[in-house]
Amino acid sequence: MVGYAALIAIAFMIGRMFTSIPVSSSDMAKSSLQELYVPAGQRARITLPDGSTAWLNAGSSLHYPSVFENERKVSLVGEGFFDVAKDADKPFIVATGDIEIKALGTQFNVSNYPKAGMLSATLTNGSIIVYQTGKESSGQILEPNQQLIVENGMFRLEKSIDLDDLLWKEGLYSFKKERMRNIIKKLELYFDVEITVSNPRILEYEYTGKFRQRDGVMEILRIIQKIHHFKIDSNESLNKITLS
Repeated sequence: MVGYAALIAIAFMIGRMFTSIPVSSSDMAKSSLQELYVPAGQRARITLPDGSTAWLNAGSSLHYPSVFENERKVSLVGEGFFDVAKDADKPFIVATGDIEIKALGTQFNVSNYPKAGMLSATLTNGSIIVYQTGKESSGQILEPNQQLIVENGMFRLEKSIDLDDLLWKEGLYSFKKERMRNIIKKLELYFDVEITVSNPRILEYEYTGKFRQRDGVMEILRIIQKIHHFKIDSNESLNKITLS
């Protein structure tokens, strides 16, 4: 099965920071449902059966059928960027939690890590509609350079986006005047690590900078440490980091 092949490929290539996985016609015939999971600290790109491309961020998983029939629908946990092949007769739908994002041919980013407590849909090209499952008629239509935040069941539309936030698919994490509390949350998601802070003042520190994904969480924290002089203690056996 191509799903297992994808998992095995990533396991063998864990030292590499980028994995590209095509789906061939022969693979399509072997199974009806496929899964791609991206481990912490990695990212992956996959070409779907219709020719659409999906990039997956660290700690994300994508379920998709081996052959799209009446509709093109995939299921996402985590973060993904989609470059959708045009097909006016078959909308492309990303289902994540109780939210669905529908497009015909466009480029957009979806982030919905379960631990984050919020969902975001960011449109860079074309048009999408975001709605609660079964309630498309009351959905929110996005135009290019808009972002929709869904938190506690409420929709909030942002009419401008920072494209640097999407650099993760190039292997870069970008922070602009971002508070440490938010940086820590993202690092925990991307690298599957628990970060605790003994001094609450650290959470209010601000930092601006770009980091390579392959640098790893400890190197990222050490670079920030040069500006904000906190201490870093790491317990690798428990996968925990403490800032004090």
